[in-house]
Amino acid sequence: MKILLILTTVLLSTTTFAKDLILSTDLMIDYPEPILISHTQTSLILKYNDWSLTHEIVNPKGIYQFADLTGVTEKFIISIFDEGVRKTLPSWLAALSSDQANAFSITRQNTKKQLVGSTKILSVYDEKRSNGYLYIIEKLKIHHIVVHGSVLNFNMIINNIKER
Repeated sequence: MKILLILTTVLLSTTTFAKDLILSTDLMIDYPEPILISHTQTSLILKYNDWSLTHEIVNPKGIYQFADLTGVTEKFIISIFDEGVRKTLPSWLAALSSDQANAFSITRQNTKKQLVGSTKILSVYDEKRSNGYLYIIEKLKIHHIVVHGSVLNFNMIINNIKER
């Protein structure tokens, strides 16, 4: 009887875990079951029939090969979405921010800023490329998520970011 109970618990807990991507002690994303999950050195990739999701933790030394953004990473990420913040950056960093905003095709109409608890979420969806870019800014780390697929898939991921 005990073995059956333990086996049932393990099977059910595995099924539950498979749908929750734990981002931190405070945050998770509930996601549909993918057809493939892959992990590279720095990224987690969830592949579906007609879309995919990539997750990585932002490395301040890896955003640009020639610049270490340690200490200004959060402000830099926010500046991509906010011209007012961009204007407060040193000129070289503001130029990088502007270039990144252009690469993401950021406009006022295609960006969202929201909070989940105390966590900031900044996102943009580019309809021409069918790509969405999402930054989740927590106290100790910044998550970068890219959704290659429809705006419906992108919005589903955003709407499924929850507190734990």
